[in-house]
Amino acid sequence: MTYSAASPPTLVSAAGRGVPANPGWVGGDHSGGPAAGEEVGEPGDRLRADVNIRGVLYGIAAALPVFRQQGFGHFVHMASTAAFLTLPNQAVYSGTKAAVRAISEGLRKEAGETIRVTLVSPGYTGCVCDA
Repeated sequence: MTYSAASPPTLVSAAGRGVPANPGWVGGDHSGGPAAGEEVGEPGDRLRADVNIRGVLYGIAAALPVFRQQGFGHFVHMASTAAFLTLPNQAVYSGTKAAVRAISEGLRKEAGETIRVTLVSPGYTGCVCDA
């Protein structure tokens, strides 16, 4: 089955099936995009926000009750070095990754001692799409 970051019900359904042995939840990632003010509001920006921000929030909403019920859990969220340093033509992407960083930090402080939160921030990696 496919789960969509833009669809909370599918994430809740997926997380609910994990009781009582769901050890963790990994947040999604969507790559960079246009500079701030360039194509703002276009479908690409909406997708970046949906996956990078809403996807993480929906994942937390789906998995946190499961983790609390089972008494443990581990969120692994994907940020980027762009969450710490904004490069030209990456303002929108960096903004979404900075949001993931802040959300993860807040969750780590609020979730309690038995629920872990890890933020992974890889640097740039080339891919076939760059060719």
